[in-house]
Amino acid sequence: MSSIGARAFISYTRADNTDHLNVVDQLRSELSGRFGAVTGRSLEIFVDRESIGWGEDWRSKIRGSVESATFFIPVITMRYFQSDACREELLAFYENAKQLGVTELILPVVLAGSARITQNDERPEVRLIEGLNYKNIEPAWLAGYQSPQWLQAVHWMVDQLAASLDRAEDALDRRVLDKSEPSDIGPVEAKASGGDVVVLGEQFTKLTPLVNNAIRDMTNFSKVAGTALKDKNLGEMSPKQQQVELVSAARLLTEPAKALRRSGEALERGGLETDAGLRAVVDELRSLENEVADAHVGKLLSSFAGVATLSESIGTVAELVQLLKVASVVNVSMRKAVDPAIRGLQSMNNALQVFESWREI
Repeated sequence: MSSIGARAFISYTRADNTDHLNVVDQLRSELSGRFGAVTGRSLEIFVDRESIGWGEDWRSKIRGSVESATFFIPVITMRYFQSDACREELLAFYENAKQLGVTELILPVVLAGSARITQNDERPEVRLIEGLNYKNIEPAWLAGYQSPQWLQAVHWMVDQLAASLDRAEDALDRRVLDKSEPSDIGPVEAKASGGDVVVLGEQFTKLTPLVNNAIRDMTNFSKVAGTALKDKNLGEMSPKQQQVELVSAARLLTEPAKALRRSGEALERGGLETDAGLRAVVDELRSLENEVADAHVGKLLSSFAGVATLSESIGTVAELVQLLKVASVVNVSMRKAVDPAIRGLQSMNNALQVFESWREI
């Protein structure tokens, strides 16, 4: 009888695959083949949301993938952190894996830029990768696919995948058994533990000030930007005058941009943590298939309705991001000043996308 196969999802940018001699295709082939030889189990590796079955409702599908012990393998370069899609996949998978206690399912491989991955980086996603058990495969890739270094790197990754799969499956099995243990509390509360619901309520309570802070900082940044560039007809100025005006404007924007980045990232973290907890509780309640559980689900979701309505701001935030990207190419000082604001708005946009997804739960 054949063993039950394992699954993995490789998260990457297409440019990195193209520029690095189709490294994702190479990893997909070699990891799958070597894993089968080492463990006796097949490893099906997916490289896009559609093929793995996530589709448009990928946020809800990610939790199911974590619960079935699917690996998440991000192929890291500095481009990876500039991709909104890659960042969203990484952060969403991590929050669900953390909530289920199986972060070992994430195996980052660093293809370029390992020296820049430090805990001192301002970007939370970079710090996250640094804190995980990543493998720097750049030296092996430079040595070539037929080199001993590359073979050793693949061997190391397969060993990590095999060991991590055993630990994750044991942890997920224990979680299922723990939740099936008899309880003195009612059936609904026993299925979606009171502790989970309480923690979820606390997370939701914390979201409100995070939303207010992000909106406040976005509004303040917009006002300062308007003041800094008001009545500045750059087209009629000499190149030197333009640079002077832009440097002056950049100085005014620096601190508001940093504040927007901090509040946007805080909102993103809070939204993702709440999302993982919300989906866990709702899934468990719905598995009961009775009217009492359905009532609990309805009450729970209604409490999030106010936050979900903020998703109407997605278009406004996206437009502001595009405007700032245009401004950033004009001048070095301006680019340094607005880059934190761009990152903050991208984090804010991701949080708003999470809130929007709650309408479909």
